[in-house]
Amino acid sequence: MLPIVPILRSESVSAGSAQSLSRCRTMKRENIKSFRKNPTIELLPCLIGFIFALTQLFYAMPIFATNVNMNTASEQFVGIEFSLEMVVDNVNDIYGAAFDLIYDPEFLDVVDADVVADGVQPKVSEGELLNNAGIDTTFLRSALEDEIPGTIVMGISRSGAVIGADTSTDNVILSVSFLPKQEGTTSIIFDQQGLKTSDNSNIPVDSWNGVTITIDIFEETFYQDGDSDGYGDPDVSTVSDVMPEGYVRNNLDCDDNDPDINPDAEEICDSKDNNCDSIVDGENAVGCTTYYKDGDEDGSGDDEDYRCLCTPDLDGKYTTILPGDPDDSDPEAKGSYIAVNMVLAAGWNMISLPVVPIDPTIQILFPEAIAVFEFTTMYELRGADDTLDASKGYWLYLPEAKTYSIVGLPIDYYTLPDMGAAWSMIGACSYPSRVSVSSGTIRAVFGFSTKYDLIGSGNNVGLLEPGKGYWINLSEQADIIMSSE
Repeated sequence: MLPIVPILRSESVSAGSAQSLSRCRTMKRENIKSFRKNPTIELLPCLIGFIFALTQLFYAMPIFATNVNMNTASEQFVGIEFSLEMVVDNVNDIYGAAFDLIYDPEFLDVVDADVVADGVQPKVSEGELLNNAGIDTTFLRSALEDEIPGTIVMGISRSGAVIGADTSTDNVILSVSFLPKQEGTTSIIFDQQGLKTSDNSNIPVDSWNGVTITIDIFEETFYQDGDSDGYGDPDVSTVSDVMPEGYVRNNLDCDDNDPDINPDAEEICDSKDNNCDSIVDGENAVGCTTYYKDGDEDGSGDDEDYRCLCTPDLDGKYTTILPGDPDDSDPEAKGSYIAVNMVLAAGWNMISLPVVPIDPTIQILFPEAIAVFEFTTMYELRGADDTLDASKGYWLYLPEAKTYSIVGLPIDYYTLPDMGAAWSMIGACSYPSRVSVSSGTIRAVFGFSTKYDLIGSGNNVGLLEPGKGYWINLSEQADIIMSSE
């Protein structure tokens, strides 16, 4: 059995062994590939140094008494990697350790840390004992003996003229990763083992304790994912060592018949618990309405106290969509805001704003809108972040019919100055409105529902409705005057 990196200090051995050990210390971890290919040649100098020092190892005066143990769970599972720790206790001056691990390759594979290179490089990690939590330098070597599964030859040492480590702060020397291959009970034991202090004395060990583990087939509970949304039905499950088709590991779906309902879904105002948080139409759901607290129940709410809800909160008195109450404890003091409903069809609608809204941004007023066009001398597409003017008309396209409640300050009157003798798009006031011009005549006013409708011309133009948009054509340049009836 060839020891790896004898844990010896060259100052206390003969010149010949010191020279050999010096070479051992200069071996870096990257040399492990050449070590695996020819461990005898690579470690011959180490072996010579080790033989010279072996006498000291067995005849040196005992310094400490200790135990070395292997730590891992007693139950492991086929195909699931586990880590085996080597730990030492009751030592305040440990400089290094060397040992073999004997295992049964019928039950265990050593995890290969470098699957690209030839052979197996054991996946070994340093503990924080000898490297002082990563502060100090150490030399670590590991390989399969003669590249044959069954024995891992290992050694680790602190480097340079430093003191030994103290197990009072950390006691993990290193850890090795294994992969169970089949069911059964198997053991891992130490062989050719030794510990050294910083002055090259051996550390007598009361016991080198291996470990016995039981390897089982790992079985899990899987849950049916009937709607294929990645979340399982808590009421339909099976136990297996492999995941059946159509099943998942979680049981978080609250409606396994609807792929749009799962913990990752957005909550929508649709009378369903879309995101499975046990709350139907929760606060701030998509499509929610801003309700202001109306403490005095006068129809106007406190500007600073509001929630976005799918339905009014009667208990909390978040019941009005109108802000602006100057004193929400006085029912006689009311705000100036009003709300006007706009009933829009699926497809194209010719619209105007029936109020001066709190926020005139398109995506705030009409979040479902696919497109909005304004007409100047030609059609111009407006973006979601653009704002709308309450006096103008617009084309708006919706994927489906919807009613919007537009909140803002009422419009009783407005003037569009110096409008040319051409077609223009205009809007009405907050109430049924009359349109007139400062000079010339109105040649025609058209509205639109499913088709263009003539509203009138000259002095015989009918009332314009709030929220509707209209085409108007003048005989000459003039001011357009809009006033509520």
